Amino acid sequence: MTREEINTQAKEIIKLGFSYLKQSEAYDDFEGTKTRTVYLGTVFGIMPSGKYYEPYANSNVDACPRCKGTRKFNGQDCPYCEGMGSREALEDDWMHEALMHHAAQHGCFVSSGEGNPCDIFLSQEVEEVV
Repeated sequence: MTREEINTQAKEIIKLGFSYLKQSEAYDDFEGTKTRTVYLGTVFGIMPSGKYYEPYANSNVDACPRCKGTRKFNGQDCPYCEGMGSREALEDDWMHEALMHHAAQHGCFVSSGEGNPCDIFLSQEVEEVV
């Protein structure tokens, strides 16, 4: 996928999530902040690779087809994986960045689940009405 395609998908995911978020009730989070939260999905359905990726344990991602995971191509950072060694990991990074960017445009943030880090949530702190 291209970065533009990923950005478009992320924008649509956040747009849909935000439409549900506006209808959800606020609750006190663990710090006592009034927050609204909606479930967006899992990394398996949202991330381009469909995998849960950890930079320190990346054996589940495919090596870049151009640099074969070496991160270098013709003596420079591989342009296809931008020196990450895996195109999948790069596309997942792009998705994460795009989700965060589009969420911030709505005054929201993206987080993973406390009980399951594969779950992805859209949240927004709200002003308490007195």
